[in-house]
Amino acid sequence: MTSPRIERANEIAAEISEALEAAGVEDVKVTLDPRDVAQHARLKAGGAIQIRPPALRFPTYHHTEATWTIVVAYGTADALLASWTRLDEIIAALAPSLDVTVAQPSSFETNDRREAPIPAYELTFAD
Repeated sequence: MTSPRIERANEIAAEISEALEAAGVEDVKVTLDPRDVAQHARLKAGGAIQIRPPALRFPTYHHTEATWTIVVAYGTADALLASWTRLDEIIAALAPSLDVTVAQPSSFETNDRREAPIPAYELTFAD
């Protein structure tokens, strides 16, 4: 049995994939697993989007509000203009479909400390 939040994360992944396809943005890996990001976010790949577990608020005993963060990562630190251009393209394709409220510049840290962080944005939206 899958939890409702995992089911919703999979639905969000499908919505993102559909939005990217509709906008003609290709070769972007959409994943829940952060281990997939580094190999798909490099310049020769098309980019990566990681859906993180939501932050939860409990305004009443019977109601839960979820705030989702997705990380859009692409490029390398030594090619910032190319990275920024591709990140803008990806964000423009998916932000309207998710009703994104905040897009914060960020970086994606890999597990390999020898690698520089990958340029990224963290997009936030409420569900």
